[in-house]
Amino acid sequence: MGRQTEAFKKMHPEQFSDSKIIQKGKLDRDFLDFYFETLTSKSLDKAFEDFCRHIAEVEICPNLLPQTGPTGGGDSKVDSETYPVAEAISALWYYGNGNKAATERWAFAISAKKDWKPKVKSDVAKIAKVNQNENRGYAKVFFMSNQYISDKKRADTEDELRKLYNLDVRIIDRTWLLDKALKNTNNVEITIKSFGLSNNFSNEIQVGERDYRRKQEYDQIENKLANDNLKSSEMVVLSQRSIVLARELEFSKQQVLGLIERNNRIAKEYGTIINIADAVYDAAWTVYWWYCDAEIYYDYYKEYEKIVLKENNVNLFKNLVTLWINLHSLSLENKDIPLDDHIIHLKEKYNQFISDPSKPNTAIEAKAAYQLARFFLGDTPNDIVDEMIQIVDDSFGHLDLDLYPLSRAVQEFPVFEEAERYNELFERIVTIMSEQKQKSEAALMLAKRGHSLKTKKPYEALAYFSRSLMSLYNENNKTHLITVVMEMGDIFEKVGLLWAARNFYYFDFCLCLNQYMKFGEVLPGLFMSAYALKYIELRLGHILYATSFDALANISEHLYPEKIKSNDEADNFDYILAIQMLRTSYEVEKFLGQLPAYLEGQGLTFSSAAMKYELGYYDESILDDLNGSTEAFDDLIEKWKVQPALDQLNYLPWFGIEPSCQMQTNLLGCSIELNTSGSYEHGEVEIGATILATIESFFGTGVANDLISLTGKIKIELYFDADNKSLIKGKILDEKPNVISVTFKDYDSKNIINAQSDFSDFLIELIGMVIAIMFPFGSELKKIKKMIKNDAAFDRSQTFSNSVFYGMETLGKRTFCFASIINDFEELPMKRTKKSETTDSKPLDDIIEPIVPERVHHCKPPEDVDLKNVSNADITTSSIVNVPLWNICGWQGVLFMASPLHTFPPVLSLAFTKTTCKSIFEDWIKDLGHNDSKNKIGIRIIKGIDKKHPYWYRVVICQLGFSHNSAQNAQIIAMPVRFHTMEPNNDVNLKMFERELQIVKSFSICPSYFSDVTAQPTVFDKLMIHKNLDSIMICDACDVLETDWMTECAILPTDDPFIPLGKERAPILTMIERKRRKEHDADF
Repeated sequence: MGRQTEAFKKMHPEQFSDSKIIQKGKLDRDFLDFYFETLTSKSLDKAFEDFCRHIAEVEICPNLLPQTGPTGGGDSKVDSETYPVAEAISALWYYGNGNKAATERWAFAISAKKDWKPKVKSDVAKIAKVNQNENRGYAKVFFMSNQYISDKKRADTEDELRKLYNLDVRIIDRTWLLDKALKNTNNVEITIKSFGLSNNFSNEIQVGERDYRRKQEYDQIENKLANDNLKSSEMVVLSQRSIVLARELEFSKQQVLGLIERNNRIAKEYGTIINIADAVYDAAWTVYWWYCDAEIYYDYYKEYEKIVLKENNVNLFKNLVTLWINLHSLSLENKDIPLDDHIIHLKEKYNQFISDPSKPNTAIEAKAAYQLARFFLGDTPNDIVDEMIQIVDDSFGHLDLDLYPLSRAVQEFPVFEEAERYNELFERIVTIMSEQKQKSEAALMLAKRGHSLKTKKPYEALAYFSRSLMSLYNENNKTHLITVVMEMGDIFEKVGLLWAARNFYYFDFCLCLNQYMKFGEVLPGLFMSAYALKYIELRLGHILYATSFDALANISEHLYPEKIKSNDEADNFDYILAIQMLRTSYEVEKFLGQLPAYLEGQGLTFSSAAMKYELGYYDESILDDLNGSTEAFDDLIEKWKVQPALDQLNYLPWFGIEPSCQMQTNLLGCSIELNTSGSYEHGEVEIGATILATIESFFGTGVANDLISLTGKIKIELYFDADNKSLIKGKILDEKPNVISVTFKDYDSKNIINAQSDFSDFLIELIGMVIAIMFPFGSELKKIKKMIKNDAAFDRSQTFSNSVFYGMETLGKRTFCFASIINDFEELPMKRTKKSETTDSKPLDDIIEPIVPERVHHCKPPEDVDLKNVSNADITTSSIVNVPLWNICGWQGVLFMASPLHTFPPVLSLAFTKTTCKSIFEDWIKDLGHNDSKNKIGIRIIKGIDKKHPYWYRVVICQLGFSHNSAQNAQIIAMPVRFHTMEPNNDVNLKMFERELQIVKSFSICPSYFSDVTAQPTVFDKLMIHKNLDSIMICDACDVLETDWMTECAILPTDDPFIPLGKERAPILTMIERKRRKEHDADF
């Protein structure tokens, strides 16, 4: 055991064998030499043949056939020979010459005769003859003898026979057999068993507990590697693991070198450049610390250095620093090592990493690794410690930065204690690592609690997960972070927040992809996130995103080194995608002629067939299955488009060639629509996704905090502006206070830190804007503050929702662009002149159900209805009353207009003091048209609302009905109501309006504007909306129906209506009393 091995074993005894030799075996070279000399006299010729074959199997080639014929070679003329082996199997051998022995036919002749020379000539002659007569194809002949044969005689005989028979002849004598028989414990056991020697010749070993487990795992690995059904990635991982186990079991140097050679071979054949680098690093690390071979170590160091200099991978650089420190130690004893050359290479690579401003994480990782080498390069302890302190101070938020090596250096390098600030560095590292440990333990508790609540209480689980995020955001807890983010994505998806789910899955995918590209490690999160993303993107309608993630999921599953449980739903992706494709509009389909070839190349045959059908073609393979019947094909397509899977497809297909892109979410009842347009080459889609994901994730636990939006619709307009002064900026439009305009420009990767900071600041400002629109009254702010504090709303809505940087920096801006994906595929010209009648599904009119319940309950919901776990998809806030817009329009009353000759329906004009009132009606017309045939706008006029002023009446505006929802889920419907109390001195105008209603049976509404109460109003008659009689109700306060919730919304606790005799039990009095009690309870 070498000096460094002894030192390393003292530091890490757990990495060495814990078995003990109780009694040493008695088999030695002298005994075995005598035994070989007397083989013939003991009639042990057959035993000697078995011994030679077994030794040849472990030292030359493992694929030997045992001799089954008569002694002396029998009919085959050989004592043993190789059999052909597949290259995939021979590549896994770690001893012998596996490559050639697997493909060539080698013959073995074995003899214990004293006169060996005639015997070898005779055997080779027989083999040559059978080669010629029977075309055996032997390329090499091994003659194994128990006799001592001098090098000269051996060489001369080999040359003579090689020339005579054109065969590669190799003579193996007793010296070689003795060397190999006693080479290691395994070969000694082969010798003892072959000759049937006493167990006294074997070492009696007490197997340690660790060794027992290691040997079991090692044997399992070798058995697996013998299985030709292994994935390439699995072979790489198992081969690498076998080296670790073998060195810890303290296998012989030759055995481990064989395993190293196999590992290098497998990595080059089946692995990535990271796998190849890891194989070389493991080889160097193993021969340095376990087998002390300076020459082999230096060869591997040079090979590893060559890889590092070529690749731009900071993790490989960190390992190079570690190997360089070992090389420095070797150079002190071996002056032939040109250390200065390697120092130059090390410094050049270091400067390359720290000088790239676009990769700050890489720079700090390189600095942390380099500190360990600086002392050996002559830097002073003071300078080194100063920079270590700076690194520690900057370490927060760097996911791949591991402080453990620095902490070990501080403890194990006594020279650092001489530095002036050593104690400061020591205390800082202690503080950070102890805090990190405590926070990690607490975070894991939170995550465990979140997991247990996930199914029954998703919002509560989301809060627990959110609180764990930042404490898990470090190198030591990366796998836990990936799991938590994945679970949060799953919750977001289930509660209807698809953009948050999408970006959380995307964060995991990019993190796992970085783990693979940087460290060569394939985590299950890689294929799990890709799998989730392809379905999320499909539901969101982003077709090429979905197909790209489908391809990435397939690649990820192949890369994962373990078996993956099959998921039946995986087979449905192509089918569901086909259904989605059939919903594409004709105007877009005209430009999708290359899509069928692309989809077919992706293995998405159903989708390709669906797109061909839309272009006017019948897929030939499916048509053949249908016996050539186009009618059956049409019927099949008809069935596809009405499948239940359609319910999961939230949005229509979008390919990236459309002039605009609309992205939408339903959040706490509010429909948030984001629109962008252009070439989509500046990251518009990813920025839009980030905006919606950030808003969704921030309000992710809003339902559990009793937050329901008072605004039914928000619009976000996203524009690219190369001349934008700031990276990204948003503002609420003055005249449309539910519209946010966002402009952005490209960010500079060289200044990515500032770009990330600017974008983060914008997202916080954006959340503030959304809060102001959704909750225009201060009463809800307490709930939001509680959500921020208790549910870590900002923690989850910043880093993990922002796919602009981790997404585009990982995969690039053009990865999902139509031109990048489709351009090289063959195009099918469009045959149709319009959308196929089979797939032309005209949108169904909303089925409006006026909400007139038989009974209104004023109590807590039933126990079986848990409103704190309602999905966002089941929450709706009416957009008929746009609260922020109404707030700035100054609604002051109503005007009545009519024709004496009844030539047009009477007009109810809503009078405002701001011209922005036109936007109210413009929005209504955009949604409903000029004829509200479905009575979405409801109007109530309550007369006699104040008994002191008998002509006063109250006008109420609200949405009257909602689209029918056939789902059985509990729903929350918020109905913002706007009302105004008119204070006239008489009822002439109102009575006139009522008379006209009874005559014409319909009416119209429009806005009007007056600058002050004395001015003549301006009526905007072009914004007129026709209304049915059913949409308005005019009644006395005493006749208000108990079930008329719309009227009740406009009743105030201060109201004192006129109630005539006989109607003392009018429902309106109960309504007023109920509101008074509620107001009183709120005060206390």
